[in-house]
Amino acid sequence: MIAKSLGLTARFIFDLQSQSIIQIKIAILILGEISAITYGLSISYLLQFSAPNCKVDKVMGTNNKTQALRPVLDIYEESASFWSKQREQGSFFEKKYMSWVMQQLSPGDQLLDVGCGSGFPIADYFIKNGIIVTGVDGAYAMIDVAKKKYPQAQWEVMDMRKLQLNQTFHALVAWDSFFHLSYLEQEQMFPIFRAHLIEGGVLVFTSGPEKGEAVGDMNGHPLFHASLAPTEYRSHLEKNGFSVESYHPVDKDCGGHTVWLCRAV
Repeated sequence: MIAKSLGLTARFIFDLQSQSIIQIKIAILILGEISAITYGLSISYLLQFSAPNCKVDKVMGTNNKTQALRPVLDIYEESASFWSKQREQGSFFEKKYMSWVMQQLSPGDQLLDVGCGSGFPIADYFIKNGIIVTGVDGAYAMIDVAKKKYPQAQWEVMDMRKLQLNQTFHALVAWDSFFHLSYLEQEQMFPIFRAHLIEGGVLVFTSGPEKGEAVGDMNGHPLFHASLAPTEYRSHLEKNGFSVESYHPVDKDCGGHTVWLCRAV
């Protein structure tokens, strides 16, 4: 069976960060006469469904196996210097959403940055606005950079899936980090998020605009991403004590990110 019989054509899209054209390679698991539509993926799914400086170059169906990929934390460990430099040279495209978080806070309030990386630009923004920041990342090299740049903040090397700080915060940000987890692992994060927020605290995270898995490239390494469907996220948020303040799928003013603004109730 050839691609044409599945109604597929070669596609190109613009990478919204670099404004260069990237070729999309589509990996499809064909079982009998099942078409690509079975996997529920459209080309829009690729729009910046990736961490900064990571170009998505392959889409996989929801049934694909990803065990062959290297662990995400290993890749960030090796790419910490590259990632940090690229982020510092790039734009603060997340600012409008971080500004929304800041409007919910007062100087001296506490914020937890889950998957904080090197601390720039998100932790940097809150620190400069008088917020007490705790950053958590599973990559030692990322935390080393953050500690040197922002010694006034608290930095912890920790896998977010095992997050247990015995402390609550006024805000929690999981920007371009949470979507590196598998479907089940993402579902399991919502009670963890809630346990680390005070009542009325805010949660911000990014996802893909629809359910599926994608593999991008980070400094030459294939990097796994996954997303639940929006209806699934809403269900897990509600079950775990969150209301959705607003949902912004594929925000073109934010590099094509899909953003969730939520509140603990």
